[in-house]
Amino acid sequence: MQEDVREKLAEVEKEPDAFLRYDQEKMYLDIPRVIAAQLLRSGIAQKNIHLPEQCTICNEGFFSYRRQGPNNGHAGLIVCLT
Repeated sequence: MQEDVREKLAEVEKEPDAFLRYDQEKMYLDIPRVIAAQLLRSGIAQKNIHLPEQCTICNEGFFSYRRQGPNNGHAGLIVCLT
């Protein structure tokens, strides 16, 4: 992850480092945690937020820009409010 992404995150999150993880010398953004924080702030109850346990870079069942580069497939997200 580039430092500019961390700076952008700091513009919207009070504690940006809570959404970062480090693997050796690389920094990664924990996207599910960022989304969950945004949902909580918008009024969605914690009990209604379910984060994935799979890592999209580690699990080859998912497309991953970080793993495959720009010539990969795409993923989607479906959100349902009931």
